[in-house]
Amino acid sequence: MNIYGLKIWQEEFSRIINYNVERECNSFLTRKIFDWQSTYQNVAIPIPKYERIDDHSVNFTGRLARQLLQLTDYHQTLYIDQMSAWYDKETKAELVGIKTWDLLQSSVDVFGIHGLDKLLCFMIVKELQIFLSQFKKDLKENKEVRDFISSFNNHLMPLTTIPKDTPKIYPTAVQKCQKLFPLFLEVTAVVGQMQLIRRQIANTLNVSFHSSYFIEMLGILDLCIIYFTDCS
Repeated sequence: MNIYGLKIWQEEFSRIINYNVERECNSFLTRKIFDWQSTYQNVAIPIPKYERIDDHSVNFTGRLARQLLQLTDYHQTLYIDQMSAWYDKETKAELVGIKTWDLLQSSVDVFGIHGLDKLLCFMIVKELQIFLSQFKKDLKENKEVRDFISSFNNHLMPLTTIPKDTPKIYPTAVQKCQKLFPLFLEVTAVVGQMQLIRRQIANTLNVSFHSSYFIEMLGILDLCIIYFTDCS
């Protein structure tokens, strides 16, 4: 047919993925991006919108992200850095590993994995916003802790030097702020879980880039061999 079939497929597939990621990220935005404002939507070739299946996700990109978060839940799993994988705490079976990212790449391609990374960024920001809101509320209700943090901040200044009487002031700070620790622990665990997933996504994208570059170079090498063979 003399058309660039692969190029057409990649352009349209990336448009569909990016549009659905944009719809999913819209739920985190104060100022929404309307359908007619989307750079990925097209009147001539519209991308269909389907009814929501659950109350949390808008489309398949959100369901994919939340399923990954459920599989790597820090309450039930252990992350082994050397294996780049999550294991069940009780059965020690691998739940998410290198094979998972290979399957994701074969199903949603590089565009889908990149969109998943973008969605996780929005989720991290949302978690930090909730944390700050709750932290301010707790400080407002607890005058004693609020006053202590204000005075403790003066002990830490300037930040370029080691504070005086460190063995005394830090245990006191731990004791005074003990009620705030569960809040810090929760947000640190959730954000850390998402950051670990993003790191695995970055590794997958990095490998994909180098693999495609290597295949392209092999193709160029084959053409050069054919050319010089013909010339000879």
